[in-house]
Amino acid sequence: MNQLAQCIDCYDLKDIESIQIPQETSEIRFGDEFCFKKCLSDEQLDAAKKLTQKYGKRLSFIYPRLNDYEINLVKEQLCKINAYDLPVYIIANDFGISQIKKSLSLKNLRVILGRQTISVPMRARPAMPSVMGKDNIISNFADKKLFHLSNLNYKLTLKFLKSNDIYGVEFDYIPETFPLIRKLQKEGMRIYIHKSNVMVALTRNCHAKRIICKEGTSCGLICKNKKYHLYHEVTEELFLDGNAILAAIPFKEEDIQELNNENFSLIDSHNWIKEYIK
Repeated sequence: MNQLAQCIDCYDLKDIESIQIPQETSEIRFGDEFCFKKCLSDEQLDAAKKLTQKYGKRLSFIYPRLNDYEINLVKEQLCKINAYDLPVYIIANDFGISQIKKSLSLKNLRVILGRQTISVPMRARPAMPSVMGKDNIISNFADKKLFHLSNLNYKLTLKFLKSNDIYGVEFDYIPETFPLIRKLQKEGMRIYIHKSNVMVALTRNCHAKRIICKEGTSCGLICKNKKYHLYHEVTEELFLDGNAILAAIPFKEEDIQELNNENFSLIDSHNWIKEYIK
C-alpha cells in the first residue's frame, strides 16, 4: 500500500520549499478537488516540480469540475506539464481532462478519475445505512448490494474508461463498497481511497461564498482558512469546505486489508476533519 500526501491551499504558499514532507509519503499532490481558484497558477507549477524532485516523490496535480473558461486554462497547463518529460499524475474530477490528454497525445500524463466522477449510492452517509435498516421496506425490496455498487461496476463503463487510457480511480472511504472495489482491482484498475472522509454533496454555487462574502462581491478566497462544522438531525455531523459537504468516517486498518496490495493507495486528504473525529 502506498501512502499519499495531499498539499491543500498551496495557492497561498509564499515559499513552497518550506513544506515538510513526511518520509513515508510516496506522492505529493497539488491543487484542490473542489475549487479551481485553489489550484496552482502557471508560475507555481515549476516550483511544485522542483519540490517533488527534491524529495524524490511522484508528482500529481488535482483539478476539480471545470467550466468552459477554466477547462481552456487547464488545457494550456496540461501542455506545460507534459513538457516536463517525466510521468505526472493528473487527478481529474472532470472527464473532459482525459479527452484533452487523448486528443493532444500528452504521453507523459497519467489520468486518475477523481471521486466526483464516480457515482456510489452509499455516498449519502451516514443517512443511507439508517434508511437501509433490516426492518426497513427498502431492505426488503432490493438487494443492499445495489447501494454499494459504483458506476464502474458496469462492464461497459469500465471498458470505456480503459479505452480512454484511465490510469486509476478515486473512491470515498465507504468500507461497504470495498469488496466490490476489489473486483475492479482484478481488472487491473488502480484504486485510491480518501482516508476517513466521504463527499456527501457538491454544488455548482459555492456555499462558503454565500456565507462569508458580501452579496454582489467576487470571490476573495476568504474561505481558505475557514471550515464549517455542521449538524443535521438526519445526517448528524457534516463539514462544509467551499462548495462541498463532507462526512467524517473513522479509519480502521482492518477495513482496508482486502485492498492492501500494489494496486491500492490511501490518500490522507482533508486532515482538518480529524480533529472532529472522536
